[in-house]
Amino acid sequence: MKFKKLRLGFYPYAFARVSVMKSDLITGEMWKQYMKMGPQEILRGLVDRYKEISEVADTKDTAALEMALNKSMMNSFRKLHRISDEKLQKVIELYAQRYDIENVKTIIRGKIAGIPSADVEQLLLPSLNYPHSFFIELMKKETPQDILDTASFSVETRTLRELSDFEHALDTYYMKMLLAFSDALCGQGKAFSNFITTEVMHLNLKIIMRSLREGKPSDELLIQPTSDVLSFAGSSSIEEFARALHKKNIIETMPSGEIYADLEIALDNALLRKESLLIHQHPLTVNVMLGFMLLKEIEVKNLKIVLKGKLFGLHSQDIERLVIAS
Repeated sequence: MKFKKLRLGFYPYAFARVSVMKSDLITGEMWKQYMKMGPQEILRGLVDRYKEISEVADTKDTAALEMALNKSMMNSFRKLHRISDEKLQKVIELYAQRYDIENVKTIIRGKIAGIPSADVEQLLLPSLNYPHSFFIELMKKETPQDILDTASFSVETRTLRELSDFEHALDTYYMKMLLAFSDALCGQGKAFSNFITTEVMHLNLKIIMRSLREGKPSDELLIQPTSDVLSFAGSSSIEEFARALHKKNIIETMPSGEIYADLEIALDNALLRKESLLIHQHPLTVNVMLGFMLLKEIEVKNLKIVLKGKLFGLHSQDIERLVIAS
């Protein structure tokens, strides 16, 4: 896939607006307070910050709560899109397409599992790039391959049989599209390129982790891997993989509980640290916009974890272990 050359510059006005939006994100001190509250108390406190929560603040329906949070997150992204010029809008649209990819995965999972379309629809994320009717049409298709063909995603042509095949094909399509787009950027595009390279590396690390869990080789699944990534792919066990990541300072601490879950959280935290560093290294560039989107996404993920944990009666220390640092 190819993109036309696009020159990104500095955008003081847009980034000043983003700074205001960032000031509304939940702080570390507020998270500590939430951990001491019950779910309804947390929801009441969120109403001013997440107006979409007001309609479901009295419910214990986790699906309705997640949908409200997803809707609020996408409304924030739409606001970013509105205040940006045409060039920045293209970057935001491409970044937001990861949620469209997740929707296609959800539809394929539902098709393979035989889940009714009405139930699958409740799991779909709002989209910046497509109308809701686009995903409704995808749900009407007979097979996962029909879904991909209708969505016009140019996934790799290798045989797709299992759910993991389709999901990996979609991840590969999206990441290669990001890399191709970053190659077409000029001016401040280098900052975006570094951001995307970091994301691709961490996706590859997760591919290696999941391959070790499933007892499958990861070599053919990796997306334009670096030499470092290939060295990690040579790990013979998940423990050896974790030790190698720790030795290279990619993760700060060794997993101490359920190793796969802890390692996935550690990788998410490592990605956040690296991308936060890139944001501070490149002020007034597109990375500030991407950084806000990333932080907003993490905030929403954490709220889902905390609210579901509280509703299901989990201990605070167990909930805190699952939360992604921000």
